Amino acid sequence: MANTKSAIKRIRRIATQTMVNKARRSKYKNAIK
Repeated sequence: MANTKSAIKRIRRIATQTMVNKARRSKYKNAIK
């Protein structure tokens, strides 16, 4: 893993996006039920 500032920023953005996506998916599933 490259420890450049840009790489760290990308990793953090991807992590936050995945967390948000999982939260949204769970909400949608609960809403459908």
